[in-house]
Amino acid sequence: MLRILWNGAVILSLLVCVAAVVLWVRGYFVQDWWQYEVTNSAGRRWTGYTFVSTRDSLYVSVNDYRFKAAGEAEKYSQHTLETGFRTTVSRRGR
Repeated sequence: MLRILWNGAVILSLLVCVAAVVLWVRGYFVQDWWQYEVTNSAGRRWTGYTFVSTRDSLYVSVNDYRFKAAGEAEKYSQHTLETGFRTTVSRRGR
């Protein structure tokens, strides 16, 4: 059983390494931006998750805002991008 867990951890580590190398090489040509936003009106909460891959960096961000009054989370979310995952690929001019 221990060997199965060890092999699973090794495979997962290898996949993470390969993904990092792919994003690193891809970053020389394009910039990727993944963002996911959640608005919870009942809990008066807005949460945004962002992952950006560029030529020289990987950026991960989690923003969690809580509002005092009902409806403020919805107002805030109207000034942000739509809820859901998106990929923006912008070609770099050379």
